[in-house]
Amino acid sequence: MTCPICLELYKFPVTLQCGHNVCKGCILGSNAQSGGGRSLKVTCTVCRQVSRYGSESEMVINQNLMDLIDVMKGDAVHKVGCSRCEKVEATLHCAECGLPLCSSCSDIIHVGRLRQHKLVYSTSAVTATKRPPKCGKPGHSDYRTDLYCVDCTELLCVLCSQTDFTHRTHKILPVKEAGEVERSKLRDVLEASSRLRSDLRSVCSNIDDSIANIERSTTEELLVFERTIDSIKERLDAKKSLLMQKARVGSIEQIDALRENREMTVALVAKLNEAVAKVERAMTHSNYVDIMTSRVEMERELMQQKPVTVSSVSLPQFSIPKYKEMVEGIDALELEFHAVDDRIHESVIEPSVLFTQKGFKWEKSTYGDSSINNRGLSVTSSSRNWETIMSCTLLSAGVHYWEVKLDRYDTKNGHNVIIGVVFDGAFAMCDILGEDQNSMGYNTGKGTKTFQNDFLTPYGHPCTSGDVIGVKLDLNAQVIEFFRNGLSMGPAFGHVSRPCYPAVSLIYNQTVSLLFPTKIPM
Repeated sequence: MTCPICLELYKFPVTLQCGHNVCKGCILGSNAQSGGGRSLKVTCTVCRQVSRYGSESEMVINQNLMDLIDVMKGDAVHKVGCSRCEKVEATLHCAECGLPLCSSCSDIIHVGRLRQHKLVYSTSAVTATKRPPKCGKPGHSDYRTDLYCVDCTELLCVLCSQTDFTHRTHKILPVKEAGEVERSKLRDVLEASSRLRSDLRSVCSNIDDSIANIERSTTEELLVFERTIDSIKERLDAKKSLLMQKARVGSIEQIDALRENREMTVALVAKLNEAVAKVERAMTHSNYVDIMTSRVEMERELMQQKPVTVSSVSLPQFSIPKYKEMVEGIDALELEFHAVDDRIHESVIEPSVLFTQKGFKWEKSTYGDSSINNRGLSVTSSSRNWETIMSCTLLSAGVHYWEVKLDRYDTKNGHNVIIGVVFDGAFAMCDILGEDQNSMGYNTGKGTKTFQNDFLTPYGHPCTSGDVIGVKLDLNAQVIEFFRNGLSMGPAFGHVSRPCYPAVSLIYNQTVSLLFPTKIPM
């Protein structure tokens, strides 16, 4: 693709009689000689063979080679069909609608106020908006960024992929193929966004119910308290004022906090709706570059969005003793808040998890008898002996949370599922989690925890098919805590300081699946 004279990409290449290609301007400017009359002879700079032509017009441009160069540079122009009728070539492009249209469809669509839309005429103007932009690096301006580096998540031109050493070992795809991959990823993100929006709406509903419960419970408790202290009013007036004020202040603080949580949650829903709408428009009407740009913008906006921390709820309850005890212990009266509303649990909802939560998958088993399916998210044991399956993702720092759903689960004949971790370097020797000091877990069938060959220490409750077991590994606090259907069963193990792998031990005919929720219990 390089001219042997100017050492650059061909500009109007011609094929000499010897078979070599050169730029027409280069060969005419270097050694063209007149052969008498209008004849012309040129000497090939590669093989030195002389080519003779009757005139300069006989040196025909190699159009096929020019087309190849345009494709290489990303300048190849392709006809675009009308996005409405899909039958005629588009000759207009509406900047506001973002659609290529033929003139007839444009007249049908752009009526009334829509006539003010800006239309760009000519096929080249339409197709130019669909092609990747030119590379901005010095010396690369002739090349379009029609390649995509998966590792660096950036667009490249052909020269970038060949001359930049940082991309030599990276995975590089054509922009169209990368766009399809990103389209698939964005579908998953949109599905996760839908689930997150559903969770946020549920949080708003629960907050509204909790506010009503707090107000009603506070009113009822205050009435009961008033009736009680009326009989001994002279001795309780001072205490009554103090406790009522404390109850109201505590309730108002909680209500204000919950209302603030709700406002932040509603704002987050609106942000998600706006981001999802942009992505859906890009996926429906735009090219692959716009799709990837929308994904990056959506990720950037959601990564900058602050997490929404949902406050826990405590309803006020007065501890009222018997009448005689009350008379004797007026000064001992105090206001306490008891958490009795099970609709709201303290948690953090992070929208950035839509892009940062990569999760892990089941990858290997001790004996290879288990079947790993669904891209590593599900595993089924077919062995009648215990077998441990683990991920190859080593967890060495920070806080990690994942869930395991008991899809097919039968505790008959001691067929249990043990969920936990295997410490680094001990997997090859692990038949069942908790058989020694190199692994630990929660026995879902018996409601016990397993460690150092102790399988009988009570912990939590026995589980059934369909239950979801959450595992919270806090390597900062060195604690493992298990959750059953979103409710904490308390810390299970302490002093967990060694790097470890997520794992599960199964026996015959059990199936479990990995889940990675966007809402993480605190």
